[in-house]
Amino acid sequence: MDSTEHRSRSVAGPLVFFALTAVIAAGMLLTALLLWLAEIVGSVALACIILGGIFALVAVITYFASVRRTVARFREHLDTVYEVSRLAKSGYEWILRRICALFDD
Repeated sequence: MDSTEHRSRSVAGPLVFFALTAVIAAGMLLTALLLWLAEIVGSVALACIILGGIFALVAVITYFASVRRTVARFREHLDTVYEVSRLAKSGYEWILRRICALFDD
Protein backbone atom coordinates (compact mmCIF):
# COMPACT_ATOMS: atom_id res chain seq x y z
CA MET A 1 0.00 0.00 0.00
CA ASP A 2 1.31 3.42 -0.94
CA SER A 3 1.96 5.79 1.98
CA THR A 4 0.14 8.64 0.20
CA GLU A 5 -2.96 6.47 -0.23
CA HIS A 6 -2.82 5.49 3.44
CA ARG A 7 -2.58 9.13 4.56
CA SER A 8 -5.59 10.19 2.45
CA ARG A 9 -7.71 7.43 3.97
CA SER A 10 -6.72 8.28 7.51
CA VAL A 11 -7.78 11.90 7.00
CA ALA A 12 -11.15 11.09 5.43
CA GLY A 13 -12.72 9.57 8.56
CA PRO A 14 -11.91 12.44 10.93
CA LEU A 15 -12.90 14.96 8.25
CA VAL A 16 -16.32 13.35 7.83
CA PHE A 17 -16.70 13.21 11.61
CA PHE A 18 -15.78 16.88 11.89
CA ALA A 19 -18.30 17.85 9.20
CA LEU A 20 -21.03 15.81 10.85
CA THR A 21 -20.43 17.28 14.30
CA ALA A 22 -20.25 20.80 12.81
CA VAL A 23 -23.66 20.31 11.18
CA ILE A 24 -25.12 18.97 14.44
CA ALA A 25 -23.64 21.90 16.39
CA ALA A 26 -25.05 24.39 13.89
CA GLY A 27 -28.47 22.75 14.14
CA MET A 28 -28.39 22.88 17.94
CA LEU A 29 -27.27 26.51 17.87
CA LEU A 30 -30.11 27.45 15.53
CA THR A 31 -32.60 25.57 17.69
CA ALA A 32 -31.41 27.41 20.79
CA LEU A 33 -31.56 30.73 18.91
CA LEU A 34 -35.08 29.95 17.73
CA LEU A 35 -36.27 29.04 21.22
CA TRP A 36 -34.67 32.16 22.69
CA LEU A 37 -36.25 34.37 20.02
CA ALA A 38 -39.63 32.64 20.52
CA GLU A 39 -39.39 33.42 24.22
CA ILE A 40 -38.76 37.09 23.46
CA VAL A 41 -41.46 37.59 20.79
CA GLY A 42 -43.94 35.16 22.34
CA SER A 43 -44.54 33.09 19.20
CA VAL A 44 -42.61 30.21 17.70
CA ALA A 45 -44.06 30.92 14.25
CA LEU A 46 -42.96 34.56 14.37
CA ALA A 47 -39.52 33.53 15.59
CA CYS A 48 -39.24 31.12 12.62
CA ILE A 49 -40.23 33.89 10.21
CA ILE A 50 -37.69 36.31 11.72
CA LEU A 51 -34.89 33.74 11.72
CA GLY A 52 -35.76 32.63 8.17
CA GLY A 53 -35.72 36.26 7.02
CA ILE A 54 -32.30 36.81 8.58
CA PHE A 55 -30.88 33.74 6.84
CA ALA A 56 -32.49 34.75 3.53
CA LEU A 57 -30.82 38.15 3.85
CA VAL A 58 -27.46 36.50 4.61
CA ALA A 59 -27.90 34.24 1.56
CA VAL A 60 -28.66 37.20 -0.73
CA ILE A 61 -25.66 39.16 0.59
CA THR A 62 -23.42 36.12 0.11
CA TYR A 63 -24.70 35.65 -3.43
CA PHE A 64 -24.10 39.25 -4.43
CA ALA A 65 -20.74 39.41 -2.63
CA SER A 66 -19.05 36.31 -4.01
CA VAL A 67 -21.12 33.68 -5.76
CA ARG A 68 -22.31 35.98 -8.55
CA ARG A 69 -18.75 36.57 -9.80
CA THR A 70 -18.04 32.84 -9.68
CA VAL A 71 -21.19 32.04 -11.66
CA ALA A 72 -20.28 34.69 -14.26
CA ARG A 73 -16.76 33.23 -14.59
CA PHE A 74 -18.22 29.74 -14.90
CA ARG A 75 -20.53 30.94 -17.70
CA GLU A 76 -17.57 32.49 -19.52
CA HIS A 77 -15.66 29.22 -19.27
CA LEU A 78 -18.72 27.31 -20.40
CA ASP A 79 -19.03 29.56 -23.46
CA THR A 80 -15.36 28.90 -24.25
CA VAL A 81 -15.83 25.13 -23.91
CA TYR A 82 -18.91 25.32 -26.13
CA GLU A 83 -16.99 27.29 -28.77
CA VAL A 84 -14.09 24.81 -28.77
CA SER A 85 -16.55 21.94 -29.00
CA ARG A 86 -18.31 23.56 -31.94
CA LEU A 87 -14.99 24.14 -33.73
CA ALA A 88 -13.91 20.54 -33.11
CA LYS A 89 -17.22 19.29 -34.51
CA SER A 90 -16.94 21.45 -37.62
CA GLY A 91 -13.35 20.26 -38.13
CA TYR A 92 -14.46 16.66 -37.79
CA GLU A 93 -17.26 17.20 -40.30
CA TRP A 94 -14.82 18.86 -42.77
CA ILE A 95 -12.39 15.94 -42.52
CA LEU A 96 -15.25 13.45 -42.86
CA ARG A 97 -16.48 15.17 -46.04
CA ARG A 98 -12.95 15.03 -47.50
CA ILE A 99 -12.55 11.34 -46.68
CA CYS A 100 -16.00 10.51 -48.08
CA ALA A 101 -15.15 12.47 -51.22
CA LEU A 102 -12.02 10.34 -51.67
CA PHE A 103 -13.96 7.08 -51.49
CA ASP A 104 -16.89 8.25 -53.64
CA ASP A 105 -14.67 8.79 -56.69
